[in-house]
Amino acid sequence: YQTLGEEYVSIIQVDPSKRRIPSRMRRTALIFFHTFVPYLLDKVLICIENELEAEAPQSSHQQMSRTWRPLSHVRLWIQRAVGMLTESQRKSLIPLVFALQQGITLLYRLHVAVFYITGAFYHIGKRASGVSY
Repeated sequence: YQTLGEEYVSIIQVDPSKRRIPSRMRRTALIFFHTFVPYLLDKVLICIENELEAEAPQSSHQQMSRTWRPLSHVRLWIQRAVGMLTESQRKSLIPLVFALQQGITLLYRLHVAVFYITGAFYHIGKRASGVSY
């Protein structure tokens, strides 16, 4: 349950009760919030930005590959949603997506600043899953 660094300084991850090690579900949530959520959020926002900046909406009847690719399904859903917008709506949403991307970056920086002040929860994933040392 310990990384080499955690073993070296004799610390262990615990759940919110501070008496038990995190359950598998809590550790799975930590991994999900720490790795997959930021990745998927970044990919979805980039896809939305690309679709909004495209000159003409692409056909939503593009051929899907035979392999299961979740991001291709998300991309198709985004293409359909953006296809229903007017040109002026699309142009007005571009700054909003950019502001959201910058806001997420600012949130991460603010969270690290709060960590340096309080000394708890270096990663947002640990705060969301309740895992501490």
